[in-house]
Amino acid sequence: PEWGSPKEPMTPEALLVHYADDVDAKYHIMYRALAEDSNPGPFTSNRNPWRQRVYRGPAGSGEPSE
Repeated sequence: PEWGSPKEPMTPEALLVHYADDVDAKYHIMYRALAEDSNPGPFTSNRNPWRQRVYRGPAGSGEPSE
């Protein structure tokens, strides 16, 4: 079991909910990293949970859109 889960998902529906929750959490981490980064240009700095530069779009495109 990962992340404190009592046991592994045992049905297709439970597996889908597990992955949807995981993707949602990662999306919010990435959104926050993009919003908080002050590095100019199309890429963020590598100061984020992945320790990699993340492409945010063309320079001057503003904050990430939801």
